[in-house]
Amino acid sequence: MKIINNSYGLIFNILLTAAVLVLISACGEKAQIIPAPPPTPPDLHPPTQPTNLKATTFSISQINLSWEASVDPVVDTLGVSTGVKGYYIYRDGKKLRANQGTKFSDTGLESGKSYSYTVESYDGANNTSDMSTPASAATPKVSSEVVADWFAFAKNQEWDKMESIARKAWISDGVFCPWLCAKEIAWHYESIEIKSYDIKPKSDTDETLHTYQVIVTTSSGNKTMAVNVYKEIVSGQVSWGVDPIIFHDL
Repeated sequence: MKIINNSYGLIFNILLTAAVLVLISACGEKAQIIPAPPPTPPDLHPPTQPTNLKATTFSISQINLSWEASVDPVVDTLGVSTGVKGYYIYRDGKKLRANQGTKFSDTGLESGKSYSYTVESYDGANNTSDMSTPASAATPKVSSEVVADWFAFAKNQEWDKMESIARKAWISDGVFCPWLCAKEIAWHYESIEIKSYDIKPKSDTDETLHTYQVIVTTSSGNKTMAVNVYKEIVSGQVSWGVDPIIFHDL
């Protein structure tokens, strides 16, 4: 029995020693370090170029813009597109502002002036696209300025220039137009030797028709004319056109 008890004691001592050695070994190991995930690469890809930019005259002081939306193809680590955040609008090469949508109204413009526009898109990382193809439009002159041009051209007998600001409806319906419009205008005005002229509005508040009284000084005396100016929209562009048919001595 004593021999058996000593055997059990030996076995117990061996197991106890092995357990202590295992515990010491485990405590001596370094803690496992989990590496951090690599940083998300920055978005360096710009959106696509805005296309089909159109500039349309709305009034003597406003031009409206529209264009096709850009696309941002880059996605983040969660598979979500960083997205086009907006558009920068430029007039004559100078940045006007940022705009969220694909339409913009440029207001407070000077009448009788041409403007050129471009648009570029930007994304959430502020990458910018290529600039759009330019689009241009001109604000019309006010009706009184058109009448002043009309008589300035008449004074210099610049019939082609008079034709360019004549009422488009008259050109379409005229007997000799559109083939001989300038000569038709000359027939009305070439016998009048204009030295000076004074333009006075008779009715210039209507939306589509303004009437002016023009006192023309000639070598043979003064002539009084009534001139009608019509608001016209051609291919989306707004302008004022002079009706070449004149009435004398009113």
